[in-house]
Amino acid sequence: MAVFEYKARNAKGEDVRGIIDADTPADARAKLRKQGIFPTDVKESMEKVDLRSDVPVSRILRRVKPSDVAIFTRQLSTLLSAGLPLVRALTALIDQLEKSPLKRVVIKVRDQVNAGSSLAAALSQFPKVFTPLFSNMIPAGETAGALDVVLERLADLTEKSVKMRNKIRAIMVYPVVLAVIGAGVVVFLLLKVVPTIISIFSETAQSLPLPTQILLRASAFFRDFW
Repeated sequence: MAVFEYKARNAKGEDVRGIIDADTPADARAKLRKQGIFPTDVKESMEKVDLRSDVPVSRILRRVKPSDVAIFTRQLSTLLSAGLPLVRALTALIDQLEKSPLKRVVIKVRDQVNAGSSLAAALSQFPKVFTPLFSNMIPAGETAGALDVVLERLADLTEKSVKMRNKIRAIMVYPVVLAVIGAGVVVFLLLKVVPTIISIFSETAQSLPLPTQILLRASAFFRDFW
């Protein structure tokens, strides 16, 4: 099954773009029309996804967010627990992903599983999207027949990791802002304030302490440099 890029108009007459998986361009157009989308251009994607290397898909994988992986994992767990076969569950999720960069990856995973590969083996081909934790836990779930339970736990762990990462970023913003403001204040003092008092020191015949000399030279350097 191939991946096609399309340009189309929706029911509101708005221009839309995206990707869709189908056997032929005609099948792709038919699937789009069933979704209420009227294609104007459908062509096979020229951006090949090589399962043996991350280099050709690095631009795609960099855009896949951990939060998207967490949502996909939880939804897959829900569908499997409802009794849906794995391939059908993956196909249902592909239809929901629309413009998400994760869609290309899931399509390849579905095709690998449909060809007889295990889910763990298919996911392991994308280490930049699915962490080693997936490769370690999913085989146990497949062997024990509890794949939905394992996926639910993986979704929980991924969501906690995303929350922790967001907290760390929020904590780091404050000191970075303070550092930038502090650097700006220092530069302002060196360029504007210190030059106004240089004349005062120049009029005195006293020798200046070393820290004061360093401050004056730093001010002169910044003024001459800029």
